[in-house]
Amino acid sequence: MFWGILTLSFLALLVIVKMLTVFETRSQDLQYRNNPKRIQELTEEL
Repeated sequence: MFWGILTLSFLALLVIVKMLTVFETRSQDLQYRNNPKRIQELTEEL
């Protein structure tokens, strides 16, 4: 019983870490995609 709860807790922790990693990766991907647009806008202003 104890090992089952411990295993489920560990798996839940892994799922939470995976979700946070995916959210961070998507956030960085959006920033990466927006950077060339921002650079182009700044270059055009100059």
